[in-house]
Amino acid sequence: NAATALWAANQFSGCVATEKELQEWSSEIGSDIPFFFSHGAAYCTGRGEIVEDILKPLPLDVPLVLIKPQEACSTAEVYKRLTLDRTSKVDPLTLLEKVSRNGISQDVCINDLEPPAFEVLPSLKRLKQRLDPAGRGQYDAVFMSGSGSTIVGVGSPDPP
Repeated sequence: NAATALWAANQFSGCVATEKELQEWSSEIGSDIPFFFSHGAAYCTGRGEIVEDILKPLPLDVPLVLIKPQEACSTAEVYKRLTLDRTSKVDPLTLLEKVSRNGISQDVCINDLEPPAFEVLPSLKRLKQRLDPAGRGQYDAVFMSGSGSTIVGVGSPDPP
């Protein structure tokens, strides 16, 4: 909503700001907003405000199922429980390269916020386990989006 509001204000003002300026200004509002000024696929660093456009790592026809439980997951609580020495040491660019080369698989879907989010909301862990590709084989990969609570199933259009 914030990115759309900034974009619309710029349009109504005669496009006085460049897209890059809108992206920079939007980081003052929220860390995830600059992404929405990317060109569809981006590698984001910093708090999320440093946005580098990349080629789409997956074809647009790869089916996804998004499951958003009614229970919310407090972002602040998730980050409070994050233990930095337990985070993945794998380079995200290496993971992106693997996805581009071999497609999506469970081993490239790493989200260091899953363990703390699962502590905050144990039902979220059970939901992910229920969808796990090792158990059912319906999805190529299952992971939590951001700090939760949406769970993503990749590779099948069918809801569980």
